[in-house]
This record gives sequence, C-alpha cells and structure tokens, in this order.
Amino acid sequence: MNISKLGVVFIGLLPVLAAAGILYFYSAWQFNQGITSEFAKQDGLSFPYYIKPGTEANYTLLLGDLNGLNRDAYTRLLSLAKKPPGTEHSAIVVPSLMPEKSVSILSRITPEDFYSQISDSRGVVLADNFCTADWEKTKDNALYINTTLTPGPFCFSEPETKDLNSLIKTYHVSRVEIVYDAENYRDFIQNFLEYLKENRVSYEFVQSRNVPEAFQ
Repeated sequence: MNISKLGVVFIGLLPVLAAAGILYFYSAWQFNQGITSEFAKQDGLSFPYYIKPGTEANYTLLLGDLNGLNRDAYTRLLSLAKKPPGTEHSAIVVPSLMPEKSVSILSRITPEDFYSQISDSRGVVLADNFCTADWEKTKDNALYINTTLTPGPFCFSEPETKDLNSLIKTYHVSRVEIVYDAENYRDFIQNFLEYLKENRVSYEFVQSRNVPEAFQ
C-alpha cells in the first residue's frame, strides 16, 4: 500500500478515532460523577439502605442500629446518607435493620418494653440470627432461657439478617464501621461480630457523636 492510500485510510479513520475519544472522555466523566455523587437510597430489601460508588472495588459498610436501642446512631447515619460525603470511598450506609424500632425508642423502658424493643415482630433478636460456626449455642444464652425471645428457628431465618448478609457478599464489603450510642453495645452483638470475623470482614466501633468525622 503506497503513501497516498495510507493517507486516505487515515483520513477515513479520523471520524472513528474522534468518536472513540469522545466516548472515552464521556465514560471518564461518568465515572467521576459516580464517585463524587451523593448516596442513593435503595428500597429493595427489608430495610432501606444508601449506596455510593467510589474508587475502591470493596465497599465499607456504615452500620447503625442492630437492636432498636441506638436512636442517635440511626439518626446520624440517616443524616450522613442525605449529605455529600466529601470522599471517594465506596460506601454503603444502613442506618438500622429495624428503623421503626430505632425511631420509637422510649426514654423510659420497662423490662417488657426492653424485650419488645430489642427483637423483631417475631420475637427474634437479629444480632443473634447471623450464621456462625457455633450458632446453635446462642440458644443457651440466659436471655432465651428466661424469656420468650429467640435467636430464630435457624440462622438467617429473618429477612433482615439474610438481606444484610447478601448486601455484604454482593458488594464485597471488607470493613464495617459499627456506629453505636451505649458503651455496652458490643455485649449485645457478639454473635454478629463473630459472623464478621468468620467472613474475614474487619470492623471498628464508632461513637455516634463522631459521625460523620469518622467517614472522611
């Protein structure tokens, strides 16, 4: 092929190259928009959650109320999800697994109110419903021996725990920021912490008053 023919071919390719360049820069713009956008609310699960794509393949999960007793954690994460996060982290925000309980917590709770508050409508304590190697042993806890509450008929029996597990697996969550109010919150969610360990998901406790500074 002589030089003149090469020139004709090159000229003929110019529109294609130009279109490819435009497509590249448009894709780059779309990607940049995605990583700097606000959290988008999702309603497809048994609880609402908010998601923001970022530069990381693995997501960080900001998890609020697991037992209906952490209203401040719930409200602060809800507020965070509705504001630009100012970060390029890939993140998911779950303010609460039982938002109706997180909203309605009473300032003074009787023992009967307490048992109702920490369990779902079926009397299951969600933090103890996550599958772990020793899950059957949770049924021997004094809480379940002395009350009508239960960790569930089987692990992941509840839609909330099943959905959170699916969310963690689908988005390859590698880290969970556990937002809490009460200092003894850790004692209520030991089974959930074991679930995270067995699935090689790291976690850190964050006082609710430190949100959103913890996510910068």
